[in-house]
Amino acid sequence: MKASRLLVLATLSVAVISCRADDLGSALLSGDWGGPHAALSAAADGATLQFDCGRGSITVPVQLDAQGRFDLAGVYVAQPAGPVAPGDTGEAARYGGVVSGRQLPLTMTLTATGASQGPFVLSLGTTPHLVPCS
Repeated sequence: MKASRLLVLATLSVAVISCRADDLGSALLSGDWGGPHAALSAAADGATLQFDCGRGSITVPVQLDAQGRFDLAGVYVAQPAGPVAPGDTGEAARYGGVVSGRQLPLTMTLTATGASQGPFVLSLGTTPHLVPCS
C-alpha cells in the first residue's frame, strides 16, 4: 500500500513539474514588480516601467521563454530634475530580465549608445523605492 502511494505521488510530482516547465515557455509576465530604483507593471498588452530619473514602456506582451527570460524592444524617456520637454517621445531601448520565483533582475539598455542601467532587482508585489532626480 505504501509503495503504491509513493508511486502515485512520484507520478503526480513529475506531471506537475512537466506542466509548469511547459507553461513557462508560453507564460506572460504580469503584475506589479518593485525594488530599489525601479518598478515594472506588466499586463497582457505590454509593460510600463518607472525609474528614479526616467520611465519606459514595452508595447508588446512580455513573453517569457522556457527559462523565464525576456529581451524586448521598448522606449525609454529620461526625466531629469526640472521641466521635461513637451512631446519628448524618448529613445529606443531594450529591456531584459529573468524571472526566478518572485524575483526579476531587470536591465535597460539604450539601443543607440549601448549604455545600460541595472540590474535592478525587482520583486513581485513589492512597493518600489524610487528616488527623485535632483
